[in-house]
Amino acid sequence: MNGAHSALKWGFKELVSDAPLTRFQSMVSERMPLKLTQGHTGLQTLSPGDHLLYFNPQRETLDVDGYFKYQTPAALLHRPLAFKRRMWALGAMSFKNPLRIGHSYECIETIKFVKKIRQDYYVGINRQIFEPSSNVSFVDEFRTLVYTDSAPAPISPAAAHMQNPVSSVRLTFYESDVFRYSSLTFNPHRVHWDHKYCTEVEGYSSPIVQGPFIVHALLKYAQCLGVRVGAVKYKNSQYLSSGSTVEMCIAAPVEGRCEAHVRDPQAPNIIFCKASLTLA
Repeated sequence: MNGAHSALKWGFKELVSDAPLTRFQSMVSERMPLKLTQGHTGLQTLSPGDHLLYFNPQRETLDVDGYFKYQTPAALLHRPLAFKRRMWALGAMSFKNPLRIGHSYECIETIKFVKKIRQDYYVGINRQIFEPSSNVSFVDEFRTLVYTDSAPAPISPAAAHMQNPVSSVRLTFYESDVFRYSSLTFNPHRVHWDHKYCTEVEGYSSPIVQGPFIVHALLKYAQCLGVRVGAVKYKNSQYLSSGSTVEMCIAAPVEGRCEAHVRDPQAPNIIFCKASLTLA
């Protein structure tokens, strides 16, 4: 299936305002080591990861799980495929130029691949955010969605974990935070707000924290520490239930890169998200 859908393309134009960013920071700033509101009066640019608040689909056609239908394997392959669950599995972002408040940009999405691995389908999506007037690229992003009929896997420990992070902070993803992040990003996926659907259909115990929310919070923590991130690669290795408290950890830089984990503070070998930060 690789390359077969490269001609498919969707565009999202947006005027970047400060309102979504201010609302997001109001959720997490008090729980970060440095208040994110400091120095943000008169803010002119977005920080790495903040683009996730913008350039999101606004299509009307939704799948049974509440999420947008246009990038499902069924829609892309024109086959009657249905799955019980979809997950945001992994991705990468490259921050080339800072997006500016009050400026208009366009995000172009293209399908990189649709792969079947055993009984699951993986959809890879490339996204490029650029300024139409100059054609300058600002953010390149790749994300992978997984579609499966399997039940949620039990939480399991990793083979190895970060031994001595140089910095760490605990953060609770309250259920209200999860709902608000979906609202900020126009994400109607029912696993983030519908208790009955989560428990009776997909088999979770409670609504699930969004994959991009986890990565966004981790990048915001790096910003608080003064870490200048030029790019990030990440993998959401297991689901995170709303109401959970995690420990966000960042290791010392090695050859221009920092390892970062989002893990269970009581069991450090239970890792929810693992990332590699390339320093700018």
